[in-house]
Amino acid sequence: MYEALFVDAIPSPKGSNQTAYAHRLAREYPLFVRITDGKVNDVNVLDSLPIEVGAFYVMDRGYADFGRLRRFTLGQAYFVTRAKTNLDFSRRSSQPIDRSTGLRSDQTIILKGLKTSKLHPEALRRISYCDP
Repeated sequence: MYEALFVDAIPSPKGSNQTAYAHRLAREYPLFVRITDGKVNDVNVLDSLPIEVGAFYVMDRGYADFGRLRRFTLGQAYFVTRAKTNLDFSRRSSQPIDRSTGLRSDQTIILKGLKTSKLHPEALRRISYCDP
């Protein structure tokens, strides 16, 4: 069974610390909670986030550090993030889609950036979706 885990960081009202968490959709309690100083970058939470085989991790584009995200690929888990506008990639293939569902494209890509292609050499799936 696949589970989706949402990864987010919540700043405290005073800005002195922040709480990062991963929450399971099917459970009432979070899988992971980490409280850090407010000066710690949100993406650093990926270094200590537990990886579960078959789980989906959903996060914002601020977490798009492909060196860190490779842990999910190697751990047989999945990550979902919005791509940054300057993502440098090459399309390997496209899969057929049903546009009536809101899908615009379903592609297999590889990263082309000098740094990102070394940090995450495995193929990725890129999906474009527009809420109908």
